[in-house]
Amino acid sequence: MTVRIYIAGASKEPERVRAAMTAATKLGLEITLDWLAAIEREGAANDGLDDEKRRRYSCDDIGAVRRADWVWLLAPHESPSSGCWVELGYALALADRSVEDRDRHWKPWPRIIVSGSGRMKSIFASLAEMEFDHDDEALAYLAAGTQS
Repeated sequence: MTVRIYIAGASKEPERVRAAMTAATKLGLEITLDWLAAIEREGAANDGLDDEKRRRYSCDDIGAVRRADWVWLLAPHESPSSGCWVELGYALALADRSVEDRDRHWKPWPRIIVSGSGRMKSIFASLAEMEFDHDDEALAYLAAGTQS
């Protein structure tokens, strides 16, 4: 069975996102959407895109989150970024986390992890299955969790 992953991050950190996508692929995971490719084609992540393209790309991103077995947020270190936090929120809504009693109400899909120093910028990162200071720690957790 193929395990699918959506990797969210800041468009201003493309090297970091590409490294995570490459590492996940080497683990045998299927990337549900290479959104960096769209940015490379368009030359922009948001500014300069017309309304039709903005809607299409946002629908593509949300659909890719919906198809994922895992969602990995690379919480932006410095750059202001809003899209990746929206994707985290959507993944949390899909997972139907119970804030009052989350330990007994985990659904297996999608599993959510967050990594990077930027994770402390939002309290909602704490609702992920696991948080990590460093991306390599998250990758190791992902490798252990997907090899079963």
